[in-house]
Amino acid sequence: MSQFDAKERILQIIKQKAVLRGKFILSSGKESDYYIDIKKVSFDGEFLELVSDIIADLIFSNFKTCDVAGVELGGVPLVSATVLKIKQKGFDSKGVIIRKNPKEYGTQKWIEGPDNISKVVLIEDVITTGATTLSAIDKLRQNGIEAEGVICVVNRGGLRNIADKNIKAMSIFELQDIIS
Repeated sequence: MSQFDAKERILQIIKQKAVLRGKFILSSGKESDYYIDIKKVSFDGEFLELVSDIIADLIFSNFKTCDVAGVELGGVPLVSATVLKIKQKGFDSKGVIIRKNPKEYGTQKWIEGPDNISKVVLIEDVITTGATTLSAIDKLRQNGIEAEGVICVVNRGGLRNIADKNIKAMSIFELQDIIS
């Protein structure tokens, strides 16, 4: 399947299964008539196969590292699928997950995964304001990991706030692609 066809199929899956209509409060605190819930499709095999292939290609063509990170919960399947896809394409890749709160027992870590990662591409499902992403980037830095860039599945507008911090930021889809 061509990358164009893959993007069209992902878009179809998102529109059919992940766009909710109603009244929703977004992470920004603003109200919206729709909510894009990628978690509704993030454990769907077809979606993960297609989206991880596109994310891997974006990583290969835009970044030096093949290691990835994501914020719990939405980042877990995206990171896992992308690590596997990069490996299938013949490259080494590792992933880490950034907790929203540190573990309260045992190691009490913010970052879960291998210890020998120094640079990652942060993968997000949906970015609204970018605040969660910027917080994740700070947590990575505090743990000795540089975020080389950010890739999100859907940008609701917050990628500009990340780019304003001189971090390469890109999306597979813009909000208008989803709601048009």
